[in-house]
Amino acid sequence: MHHELRGHIRYCLGVLAVMCFLCGTAGCSSDSENAVRRKLEAVCADDLRTVVEEIPAESVSDSVYYVIRIFKKYREGKYRYMAVADYFFLKNVRVKMVRKYRYHSSFRKWERYFNQYQFVHD
Repeated sequence: MHHELRGHIRYCLGVLAVMCFLCGTAGCSSDSENAVRRKLEAVCADDLRTVVEEIPAESVSDSVYYVIRIFKKYREGKYRYMAVADYFFLKNVRVKMVRKYRYHSSFRKWERYFNQYQFVHD
């Protein structure tokens, strides 16, 4: 009887180890899409605040904001999400700043990989 119990415990531990391995490789430990989106919102808000602080106050628009124009999820790879945000903060200038971001799934954080100014058309 004691030998059967030990065998059952070993079996259960083996199954548990396999399940943990599969969850780890399948991304079970990754953030949910909502959590990833909230992290992006925080990064974008911080980026806007930083950009506004770096330019003269007289150049800052009365209404500063950003718009996340693209938010895309990938099935696999080290970057699981991609986003593009447009920033509007300059007074009397029809220009926006465009930033692209990618979410590194292993580090669970957003990275900026593109930054460009573009004219805003009507």
